[in-house]
Amino acid sequence: GKCINITIRAVDPRDVIDVIPLTWQVRQLLGMGLYRRAESLLGRIEFRMPDTFGVDLLRAQLARRQGHTDEAIESFTDLYLRSQSSTTALQLAGLYASASIWNEAEDWYGEALRLQPASPEAMGGLVRAMYAQGKLALAEEAADRFLLIYPDHAELQLTRAEMMLHDDQPWNAINDAQAALERMPHSPWAHAVTGQVLWELGESEEAIERLQDALQLNPYNASVRVALSGCLLEVGRSAEAVRILAPLARLMPDNKDIQARYAEARAALTLERQSESFPQTSDLSRGG
Repeated sequence: GKCINITIRAVDPRDVIDVIPLTWQVRQLLGMGLYRRAESLLGRIEFRMPDTFGVDLLRAQLARRQGHTDEAIESFTDLYLRSQSSTTALQLAGLYASASIWNEAEDWYGEALRLQPASPEAMGGLVRAMYAQGKLALAEEAADRFLLIYPDHAELQLTRAEMMLHDDQPWNAINDAQAALERMPHSPWAHAVTGQVLWELGESEEAIERLQDALQLNPYNASVRVALSGCLLEVGRSAEAVRILAPLARLMPDNKDIQARYAEARAALTLERQSESFPQTSDLSRGG
């Protein structure tokens, strides 16, 4: 028994007992968003415990948090090859999804589901990945199947609501969207989907409120900014549309769609101000 122990353990716990609290500190720093301090501390741990699974996992999590997607994918793939787990598969699926590489995301969500058949996160992700690739019938079939298992699972409800919206059926989407929003009141995704459904149902004021809430919860979501600005322009609130789009236009000078929307909002605001300054011109033109 002793010789087996010696061959398995590359690291003697007695040599690294003082390092264990440091790994907890790295986790805490990651949770607080203090990535440079986490990286510095992680370097010290790696020096003492090279090629250790738990330490390499922290390195992968740090890369993901810092937005280094390629590095994170490489690290998590290596970890998965060393030890297959649904958690690692879900991390990889999420990374590919965030990069809009949906075919890879679908494969990894499927892998996570194979390893943990009752994972609602894997179910929801799989449906979203199918849907994003245009496999609409498959996605709807999977969503219905998964919702039989988890009828109240908010992520699955939101995914189904998005699909109904895509099929121009907002009246079928509203119950799922609002039920998900009740369960996930702090989710920008839930607010955004509910807002878009309400807009299609003609509830413009409430729709705009939901989209504003979504943006407040996640100010970096470009698609919500664009959707909200479009709604504001349609109801004649052009000054607000300009304010919502301005930071995005500055951040993305080469994005033609965003620049065109920003130009449209500014033009609408200019016209609005002109008509406020010269209200009599429209009366004169009517009088001939």
